[in-house]
Amino acid sequence: MTNTPNTPATPENWQVIDNKLVREFKFKNFQEALEWSVQVAMIAEEVNHHPEIMFTWGRVVISITTHDVGNQVTAKDIDLANDINDLEADLVD
Repeated sequence: MTNTPNTPATPENWQVIDNKLVREFKFKNFQEALEWSVQVAMIAEEVNHHPEIMFTWGRVVISITTHDVGNQVTAKDIDLANDINDLEADLVD
């Protein structure tokens, strides 16, 4: 994604792939990945913006795009990615 004056910067550790913000998170095991995915889902419900969440043993991949505007990355996606980054920071502490 090219940043323009009206486009927020891509959040830390996220990539834009096929018009989606994408990030992979790693965990010690399946249970941790599942529990963290549920926390992401709760945030998504709170803000009414729902990412694709793929989890498997020790790994979660989050993809975020705004379907209402033709599958483009918007400020709403950036905000959700930043919220997810904050969740990650909470887990590290």
